[in-house]
Parts: sequence; C-alpha cells; structure tokens
Amino acid sequence: IASITALPFSAKTTTNNSAKGLVQIKVLELNNLKPIADATVCIIENSTYVKTNKNGETDKIEIPVFRNTSYDNILLKIRGEFTILIYKPGYATLVSFYNEVYAGLTRIGLVCYLSQANTDTQIVTNTNAPNSAYIETLIMHYKK
Repeated sequence: IASITALPFSAKTTTNNSAKGLVQIKVLELNNLKPIADATVCIIENSTYVKTNKNGETDKIEIPVFRNTSYDNILLKIRGEFTILIYKPGYATLVSFYNEVYAGLTRIGLVCYLSQANTDTQIVTNTNAPNSAYIETLIMHYKK
C-alpha cells in the first residue's frame, strides 16, 4: 500500500534538462508505523538508488521534472511525475507510480509503507498502475 494518490497515465511527457525538483521519502512498516532502515529506494526515471537511514528517511533526491503535456491546450500542468521502487528483504516490493515533483521545489513528507512478506516476489502498487507484466519487467530491470 502506498500513501500516494494515483494520477491518470499519459505517454506524452516532456522535460528540459534544467527542470529538476527534490524529494525526501520516508519508509514505514505498514502494521506498526516503525521506520524501516536500509530499505533501497530507486527513482526509476533517473536510476537513482539511495538507502533509508535509521529513521526510515532518504536524503533529498534530485528528480527530473517530466511533465504530462497531453492537455496543455486546456490547462498547463506545471508538475512532473516520477516512479518509486522500494524494497528490502522480508518486505513486499513497493512500486508507486504518478508521484508529483515540481521544478525548483523540495517535496518533504512523502511517506511510503512496506508490508512484511514471506517472499521477495510479493509486489504492492498504488491504484491505476500499469498492467502486472509491465510492473514485473520494471522490477526485473531496476531491482538490484
């Protein structure tokens, strides 16, 4: 389960090289809200990998702002979207799609929850995620 609200998918995105934002992610155990140390957090869009500290937090992570431009003729969206992959042995792998990032701003307090699992193959995603074959391929490519 992710604490992120899912947004509709659109394949039409753009960014310029200077459009970047920052995010700091906190990873908690779903059942007891305890911080999870040493969880691996991957930002898919730029293949950035970081570990959580003893408080379950990452350092600030720089993220490119990939904007959804599909509806620019109606309403310009100034935010970008990014994908988070989080894993640690003993927990289900979390994939969270459609997270928001804004150029020049730092997003603090983005909380993701991991649930304990008997196998490393259990996967949890947010709603409106792509199909399971896509998610499994993404995990195979990015989970180290």
